[in-house]
Amino acid sequence: MIRLRSIGNREFSGPGQGGGLWWDNGRGGLIPSSGARLSYRRYRPSPAFPPPGPGFYNHGVSAALSYLATAVLAYLCGSVPTGFLVARAKGIDIRKVGSGNMGATNVFRTLGKGPGILVLLIDAAKGALPVLLLVRLFGETGADPVWLKLISALVAVLGHNYTCWLGFKGGKGIATSAGVLAALVPQAFLITLATWVLVFAVSRYVSLASIAAAGILPVATVLTKQPLPIIGLNLLLGLLAIWKHKPNIERLLAGTENRIGKKSAATPPPEVKP
Repeated sequence: MIRLRSIGNREFSGPGQGGGLWWDNGRGGLIPSSGARLSYRRYRPSPAFPPPGPGFYNHGVSAALSYLATAVLAYLCGSVPTGFLVARAKGIDIRKVGSGNMGATNVFRTLGKGPGILVLLIDAAKGALPVLLLVRLFGETGADPVWLKLISALVAVLGHNYTCWLGFKGGKGIATSAGVLAALVPQAFLITLATWVLVFAVSRYVSLASIAAAGILPVATVLTKQPLPIIGLNLLLGLLAIWKHKPNIERLLAGTENRIGKKSAATPPPEVKP
């Protein structure tokens, strides 16, 4: 006889060979397949095999709810349209000037250094805070802390790129991704940031620097010996960033992309009626 499994305080066992299989019926019982026999006896729990605690059967539900709540909160945090709100406070619809993007670069070009740096810092915080805080909030519910961080990171960036407050049209996610990386993989972030600075210093193209950083991100993640799930996440974030820069790639190839330090021929920003 071999022990198959324990349910409650009953030990189920069956023949070692040729006795068929027993299937859990989902209600605490077992259903025999063809040719199977079953016997059971009362047993006393041992320290090596203690009975499940009162919260055992709710463990998976709590973890699933934690993952769902993490995704919702991370999305709401990432979806705050910082560039749009900062520009609107100055009477400008940032979507109708410059490149039409709500990121820090377009705000910098349109409104100046102060508003541009403000948007950059807040957008980065939108990525870092969910990764740092939500794992603390839901880490005791039985959910895997690594997956809590991965969900927070990805969904915060998606919230920025596809904000529900503006018809699911947002930014390119570079600053928010930078905040995610600084909180999740600081060593890989430093390599990626160094790549961005180097390419920008040589070319003066923010878009080209961002594309190069997105391309080096998975490589930096591998070089810093991160776990496979984090490598997969950063590969996805890099591909998403490059995809969001598709119009910039077309302008770079056509030679019409704007450089920092060169004034564009953009029309004056329109007033926004309250």
